[in-house]
Order: sequence, then structure tokens, then C-alpha cells
Amino acid sequence: MILTYPDYVHEILDHLDARPVRVWISTYNLHIGISKTGAIFDKSIAHKIVARIADETEDSRVMIGQSLVTARQYMPRMINCAEYFSSINWRYKIDSHLKSWIFFYKSGPPEAIAGGRNLGDSSWADLSLVLDAQQTRQLIAFYESLWINAKPVITSKGFAPKDGR
Repeated sequence: MILTYPDYVHEILDHLDARPVRVWISTYNLHIGISKTGAIFDKSIAHKIVARIADETEDSRVMIGQSLVTARQYMPRMINCAEYFSSINWRYKIDSHLKSWIFFYKSGPPEAIAGGRNLGDSSWADLSLVLDAQQTRQLIAFYESLWINAKPVITSKGFAPKDGR
């Protein structure tokens, strides 16, 4: 199934309503209404989705792709997100442009969405796809291969909120 912005949000919310035990997210950059200074300036739908994941799941992950050039610029925002949503494992990966969601359930196979949509409220022309079971397994393997080499987001307190392994 092809998902444009409104369908994409509804699909994610439907997956969250199905009560996953954990969610793995990959995005490029990060815009969930938390500034570089730590101020909450916008409780956007993306912010509310991450809040639900933080509150309703365990061992969830967010991997933020960055370019080498922008990593320093966005690091304060990543640190503030990791501190605000400390129950989520946060990492960043230089030169990753993967954008995906993997939902793991207590019973039943994992389900996934992947494609061009970032974690954020952008209504730019882009789309993502709901993956079938085989594609989901392939995405999990690919995500894990990136995650293992991604760097933990170190908070201002000097530690990574979770080890994420």
C-alpha cells in the first residue's frame, strides 16, 4: 500500500492502536517539536506519536540519520529529545538516510512501513510503503546492521539513556 502524508500518519496511529511491545524508527534529521535549547515549542502529531511510543512500549529505538556536516548542528536537538523521551533508545548514524517504522507485537509477526517520509509533520510530496512479511524481515536485518554501528546519543548528564543492544 502506498502512503502519502495523511495516510502515513493514520497507518502509524493504527499500528500504535494495535499495542506493539516495541517500535524501531529510523529517520533522517528529527523534527518533533523540541528545540536545540530544549524548549517544547510544538506538540505536533510527530511529538505525540513519539510520546505514545515512550509511554506505551519498552525497548523502542530511534535511529537518526545525519550527514557529517549537519551532525554537530543537530546534536543539541538529539540530546534534548533523548532526555525528554528517556525510555527510548536513541542513536545517530552518519550517512544513513533510512526512513522506516518497524512494529513488534506480543503475538504475530512484525509489521513495517518504509520509504521517503521522515519522522516529522512535513506535508511535502513524498510517500512510504507498507511492507510485506519478507520485506519486513529484510528491513529488520538492515536496520540491525545500521544500529549496531550507530553512535549512542550522549545526554548532557554524560550518559546514553539506554544501551540499546
